[in-house]
Amino acid sequence: MSEPLLNRALSFAIAALAASLPLVWWTADLPSRPLHLAVGAGTAMLAVVAGVRLGQAEPAGDDLISRRRRATRLALLMAAVYIWAALAILVSYYLTALSWYHAYQYAAYATVPGLLALGAARRHRNGPDDLAAAALARGRRLAILQAVLMLVGLVYIVWLDKLRGSHADWAAIDSLWWGATAVGIISLVAARRTG
Repeated sequence: MSEPLLNRALSFAIAALAASLPLVWWTADLPSRPLHLAVGAGTAMLAVVAGVRLGQAEPAGDDLISRRRRATRLALLMAAVYIWAALAILVSYYLTALSWYHAYQYAAYATVPGLLALGAARRHRNGPDDLAAAALARGRRLAILQAVLMLVGLVYIVWLDKLRGSHADWAAIDSLWWGATAVGIISLVAARRTG
């Protein structure tokens, strides 16, 4: 896949994440949890498809430069998904009649790893060449850890039975569920294709 096509895949994914936010707001404002879940599922699916495409080998091969470009793009996509989850929580609670006193905290919890992923993308793109291989190996280990943590978070949500029911945090749980699903799968792609 050529460089411009990969850049378009990343741009499309980020645009789709942003474009889904009005739908997240609308479904939370109805309030309709099934529609809210469906919007999150569709958004996560688009992000995962983009992640798989971004993880594919480039025509130039699997050299260090190609792996750095893939790592940069995948880190940017992970950052976008984290930030999407944070914004989805904020629009669900602060632009609707829904009320949950922890909304801003959970949005912050999603924002911090998003900012860290942006930093990782910058490091992969602009870091010194002599440290690139070590940075990619460390990034691979962190991607595996992140995938495991996303799985733990998903299991915890199921264990608490938060996907059924109408607790005040349902909109945040939906956004975190689909965000964690997308980030977990994209992390596995990153671990496999960049390390």
